[in-house]
Amino acid sequence: MVDLTLSVKDLFDRNTGGWNERLIRQFIAEEDVDHVLRIKPNPTRVDSMKWGFSNNGIYNSKSGYKLLENIQDHQAPVPNSINPGRRPSYAWRSILHVRDLLSQGLIKEIGNIEDTRVLLENWILETTPRPPNYRQDAMVDLTLSVRDLFDRNTGGWNERLIRQIIAEEDVDHVLRIKPNPTRVDSMKWGFSNNGIYNSKSGYKLLENIQDHQAPVPNSMPPLEKRLWSSLWKAKTSPKLRHFLWRIL
Repeated sequence: MVDLTLSVKDLFDRNTGGWNERLIRQFIAEEDVDHVLRIKPNPTRVDSMKWGFSNNGIYNSKSGYKLLENIQDHQAPVPNSINPGRRPSYAWRSILHVRDLLSQGLIKEIGNIEDTRVLLENWILETTPRPPNYRQDAMVDLTLSVRDLFDRNTGGWNERLIRQIIAEEDVDHVLRIKPNPTRVDSMKWGFSNNGIYNSKSGYKLLENIQDHQAPVPNSMPPLEKRLWSSLWKAKTSPKLRHFLWRIL
């Protein structure tokens, strides 16, 4: 029976000073029992959040890359339902910012064309990864798969069908993609040649987002507008521009 009010302290045996293994095995799936039993509680500290991919619990670019590797290896989406709480710390806000950045930089790499939806997944790359736009006069089918746009007889794209469905400005984006039948469709980082995240490509994505999202709202007073405009045009490193952007 699932009890959503169950607390970690309920799984601890205060008499022995260790985990109540019998109770844990009643509630926890077998594959996760050892994960729980290996955790060593620290009674001198309260339960708290930390970054899970570095030894000291603090985010750094190397550990961010490690997280991206894990996501790519398991073909899992970057989680988007994390609740930051009412007063998130600077470190926690930074982690969420990196999560959002990773989400916008991941692209579906077309392999054997068996597992990608044409209009629902990000599989073409322009400013950021996105689905192709569809023709306004086309009948929209959200279940359409990339394999439906491929001609197995010729071993290439069905250009006639693509031009019937995909908006003209995105047709060439699709036709330039070369499927790899030896690999399954999978997620990769879209801003590096090897598909792996690094800090330089992360800043490249930030630049693209900032350049195309017009960060200066029309409702801003003239002075603030000039400040924002000058910031994006400043001849300095992307890292420093991003730092100043976060301060403002």
